[in-house]
Amino acid sequence: MLLGNYSRTKPQVECTNERGLLLVKGTVAGESGNNMKLVWNETHVVNPQGKGKSLSLTEFLGGGGSGAVMGDGTLVFPMQAKNRDGTSVLLSMRLSNSENKWQLSSETPGKGCRDPTLVKWEKYEGNNERLFMMAHCAGGYYDVYSSTEDGVNWYTSGQPITRVWGNSHDRKGYGVQSGSTTAIIEGKEVMLITAPVYAKEDNGKGRLHLWVTDKARVYDVGPVSREADDAAASSLLMKNGKDNKELISLYENKKSDGAYNLVAVRLTEKLERIKEVLKTWKDLDGALKSCRSGSSGTVDLPKKGMCNGPVPTDELVGFLSGNFSDNTWRDEYLGVNATVTNGKRKVRNGLTFKGSGAGAEWPVGDMGQTVPYYFANNEFTLVATVSIHEVPESGSIPLMGVRMNDTKGTVLFGLSYTHEKKWLAIPENAGDPEDVDDIVKWEPNKTYQVVLRMDDEEWTVFVDKEEIH
Repeated sequence: MLLGNYSRTKPQVECTNERGLLLVKGTVAGESGNNMKLVWNETHVVNPQGKGKSLSLTEFLGGGGSGAVMGDGTLVFPMQAKNRDGTSVLLSMRLSNSENKWQLSSETPGKGCRDPTLVKWEKYEGNNERLFMMAHCAGGYYDVYSSTEDGVNWYTSGQPITRVWGNSHDRKGYGVQSGSTTAIIEGKEVMLITAPVYAKEDNGKGRLHLWVTDKARVYDVGPVSREADDAAASSLLMKNGKDNKELISLYENKKSDGAYNLVAVRLTEKLERIKEVLKTWKDLDGALKSCRSGSSGTVDLPKKGMCNGPVPTDELVGFLSGNFSDNTWRDEYLGVNATVTNGKRKVRNGLTFKGSGAGAEWPVGDMGQTVPYYFANNEFTLVATVSIHEVPESGSIPLMGVRMNDTKGTVLFGLSYTHEKKWLAIPENAGDPEDVDDIVKWEPNKTYQVVLRMDDEEWTVFVDKEEIH
């Protein structure tokens, strides 16, 4: 366990560990069962060696979360520090068996972030071990960072799931430490996360929720803290048994007098729901990747008309098909649903839109405290199978696009079709729309695959695999 040792009277010496980091080592004592206890019997002063950006830090703090043991026996702890202007940053501290000394990471991501937690991803791309660090930040959200191979250093850009979770109902200010762990469930490695969701009313009490994510898709398993509690910082404990797993949430409950007590809750039922969700993801992934005419799989998509060829599923987070009712188009991956206006089911696994304002809206930025598609603020790819049945009498009609979550509904980018059977693009910040490739025209009642992509603020449009903008 990593602890901080503070003095109220002794002044801090810059670039040293005068305030003290202590590593306390414990051993399990007693007979098996309820009589087992953890005895803390060794205390060591830690003086980590900095490098790179960590050389300019003025104060080191323990992250407050659990560390991780890498495959080669290296011990890694999450850290929080302050730089010369007093801003908090994130980093890690590692002790390798070969060098037998504590070293700080050279990169310090997460400016303005606090209370990091750290988990190990066993089988990252290429089966490499990676670490993930999550912390609440001044911007009103939780940032998530990944390490380089084997947890030596940190990438300064966030992961796709960064900023999904907000610190408060209106996503402002600092929050509390989240709980996180990784596990292999239904043959899939996932991350489990707990953080408070705050009600707009009821004096802003926090209700702890549990999420499961594969680093791209995010599913809210639901509340896990007691209804009357005001949940704050939390931790997740996963126990792997021979025949089953046990999941426990440990969280702080803030009392009316400002004091805190600890509450432990077993999440057996939630674990069963997680298994169901992961099975849905796995079955749908397998069916989409192997989809072709006449194929068969766990989910027989060709028979249902949901696809007619293999569909890539890496980082595929949403899929709208035939699950539609009550003006809601439900995501097959159990994620974010779309809201439909003037849409009717006249085609298999799709909708027909007709009339003014008709269409489907897939929300990104107006989800409240938790924003599963936050990544779309930076980059995304949207694919739709479309067929246009009527030629406009004049002008153009919007087909698909992206707009801001503001009072004016400002269009960032859009693709329209014209009465001249041309495609028309509305680029970002452009006053006038512009024609795209004149050679490519649309035909009534013909089916097209349209792809809209944003990458580093660059917009690209493909129609049937041909780039037209």
